[in-house]
Amino acid sequence: QRANIASDGNPFSGASGDKVTLIPVDAPDGDGVTEIHGRIVGYDNVMPEDDDEVEYQILFLPEASSGKGAFWASLDVRADTSSYVCQPVGDSTVWYSIEQFDYQHGSDAHQQCEAVLAWLGRQGKAAPFAEPVDPVALNIPTYPDVVKNPMDISTMAKKLENGQ
Repeated sequence: QRANIASDGNPFSGASGDKVTLIPVDAPDGDGVTEIHGRIVGYDNVMPEDDDEVEYQILFLPEASSGKGAFWASLDVRADTSSYVCQPVGDSTVWYSIEQFDYQHGSDAHQQCEAVLAWLGRQGKAAPFAEPVDPVALNIPTYPDVVKNPMDISTMAKKLENGQ
């Protein structure tokens, strides 16, 4: 269920260069649709021939690691949450929620996270949490059954560096 975007201009007109994550909305599990990290690198306002409403679009540049090229996506607003969503032009199967994060490199939030991770790493009792646990090497085969979502300082640092 979608609602129309207000007609006062493209909501991403000042967002060129902003880092965002496109998160699949209402996608069935197991269909292979995943989050796409990247940047908004442009925008456009299109007047379809068969409609009298302006269609707002963004030009999205995925990170190189995604293996995807740049693409245009049409914007809309979810009626249930009033949040922005987009759909790649030419692909009528998937809608993505557009999530903007304030923790890209150089931001205050990113620097604060780096400081917290550095502080954690300096703590005397942090050694067991510095690197991922290797259940095979440590002969603890039930570790993955007990710890469902393991996390360590080095993995958190890598995730922060990759904007995850």
